[in-house]
Amino acid sequence: MSIAEIGLYLTQEQLNDFNGKHFVSCEPKDRIERIKPGIVKDRLAAIGKKLVAADEKGMTQFNVTLVDGFLTTFRNPDHRLLNGLGFDKVEYFQKSYGDFWANSFPKDQLTDRTELFVTIWKKASEEKV
Repeated sequence: MSIAEIGLYLTQEQLNDFNGKHFVSCEPKDRIERIKPGIVKDRLAAIGKKLVAADEKGMTQFNVTLVDGFLTTFRNPDHRLLNGLGFDKVEYFQKSYGDFWANSFPKDQLTDRTELFVTIWKKASEEKV
């Protein structure tokens, strides 16, 4: 039996909120490419494929499908990112995400030109992996 590829790691709160909805992740492209070179290209190639979601300890939880992936900028975020995160105004997203990022990763500052890599996931089945 082969081990399915983990597509994303989620906190318990995120796992609980995933039920039946799409899940949108967003991270500066430069940062994730530093951590795992080639991940943007690999994820874009995986659009439409079934992967798994895991908790923070790496325990697989359920199947997911990568629905979409794209680049956008912090200054002019794509509407799919805003809608997926529940923002109706760019300014609200910039303030909320900017504050979160500054508090979580103070060494990696966001600028207007920061490219964000966005992925949109959906639950693929109710089966536990």
